[in-house]
Amino acid sequence: MVQFCQRGSSRFFEPFTEMLDLYQDHASLPHIKVAIIDTGVDSMHQALSGNIIRGASFVPSGEGRSYPWFTASDPHGTYMAALILQVNPLCDLYVYRISAGSVKTSLITHESVVEAIEAAIADGVDIINASWSFDKDHQELRTAVRNATTEAFFSTTTTNQRAPVLVFAAKSDEMFAGAVYPADYDNTISVGAATSRGRVGSESNKNADLIVLGEDMPAFGPAYYAASDSEGQYSERKKQRVTGSSVATALATRIASLLLMVAKNRDERTWERFKSRARMLDLFMKMRPAVDSSLRFVDPQQLFMAIKTIADGEGEREKLSDYLVKRSEGEESPFF
Repeated sequence: MVQFCQRGSSRFFEPFTEMLDLYQDHASLPHIKVAIIDTGVDSMHQALSGNIIRGASFVPSGEGRSYPWFTASDPHGTYMAALILQVNPLCDLYVYRISAGSVKTSLITHESVVEAIEAAIADGVDIINASWSFDKDHQELRTAVRNATTEAFFSTTTTNQRAPVLVFAAKSDEMFAGAVYPADYDNTISVGAATSRGRVGSESNKNADLIVLGEDMPAFGPAYYAASDSEGQYSERKKQRVTGSSVATALATRIASLLLMVAKNRDERTWERFKSRARMLDLFMKMRPAVDSSLRFVDPQQLFMAIKTIADGEGEREKLSDYLVKRSEGEESPFF
């Protein structure tokens, strides 16, 4: 069966740790801007606060005010932020709150989501993480997603043309759900969850673009969910375990953020090419198990196994970026 499932999440994360180890001076690396459109994020959490660049709430609380984005009443958004940062601490987080409570569809309006997407576009994010879904399509939502993912779109707040935004969106965890949005738009990357045994989490996930491990993953929740230890640090034992397609979506986002970081460190042109939905999906397809092409879950070892073969010394980072570019173009690895 699936090797990464046999050893749990630790093996799933190993390639990313190895990749970052190639870059000794993290301070010189480019940061990738990730939008978390969710329930808000606990901005006081020690493990998260240093990466939050901006936040906004699009949930009115009455009398012209909005619920704060930085004191989430539901832990979902904080979990998503923690999952993304666990492997890629070089992400800049842009937090947009769209729900007064949980991410259940009944508590989210498409108007708040549209406002959040427009704010993300204006802030120039690279990736939007949408770990939730609507069971009904909305033209305004469809238009906002199209604007985000279209290279030629000009924001109302800037006159500069920009590279498209990658949108990772969760499929439904309901057993026999129909189409959900924005996951089922053709310009997003839809994500379903795999169980710890490598099986698709639900029937509704089977037609997702990506199947990513999404069961029993460790993540920090809001500070009020787990106090820090005696030294004020948030240790591994303080993490909660989370499951579902929303979790898988956050993991896909962080994989993409690392790929974009490597690309942008190489040059702007490579970064722009990797922000293409087709190019990014192709890189994810390289992570399918080679032994059985019918298995569609993501195993990062399949793409990053060459990292271990890159010799130490001058040029190793350039070799890594060249390797990823060649793989994205369908070429075999020059290191095998």
